[in-house]
Amino acid sequence: LAYSPDRNLRWEQVASHEFGFEANAFNNRLYVEAAYYNKRTKDLMIAERTGGAVGNRLGNIAEIVNKGIELTS
Repeated sequence: LAYSPDRNLRWEQVASHEFGFEANAFNNRLYVEAAYYNKRTKDLMIAERTGGAVGNRLGNIAEIVNKGIELTS
């Protein structure tokens, strides 16, 4: 096997939120759009070295947060 089995391995979990608004003014000559987004992924599966004869193992050992603001005019 390339990876040793892990009984505690779980599915990755994703939570995502986005809030925004749009506005037009001056007879549609000015358009503004703004959005805030936040995405959090936890229990990412990453291969980690065990250092033994077994080799590597997959584990839920990482988390990623992606957030920001988008502006359009």
